[in-house]
Amino acid sequence: MKVAVSAAGPGAEAPLDPHLGRCAYFVVYDDRTGTFSTVANPGATEGGGAGIKAAQSLLRQGVSAVITGSAGPNAYQILEQAGIRCYLGKSGPVRESVQAWRENALPPLKSAGGPGWRRRM
Repeated sequence: MKVAVSAAGPGAEAPLDPHLGRCAYFVVYDDRTGTFSTVANPGATEGGGAGIKAAQSLLRQGVSAVITGSAGPNAYQILEQAGIRCYLGKSGPVRESVQAWRENALPPLKSAGGPGWRRRM
């Protein structure tokens, strides 16, 4: 299973970015291999539709779960329809959120929005 974390930088030590659609990177953890990889978020610099591009990128990565601080309505809907579960991450390094996810200690993100969500215009 692969889980993606919205991140402000590359790698497992990068801080979690609370914005799914406009985070700079997704750090993807593969629990079969125990490895992390980094993918640039194509939605990070979009004027509009950032969440959609981000969610589509995550679908292409084949993730089964996403850890973030928030997801806008469009991104959340795409992920939900694809069966990708969203979890509310911990502030701090990506590695800590992944460890909490592995321990089933992260609450699910049950709807669009979240503590870090705000629409950017």
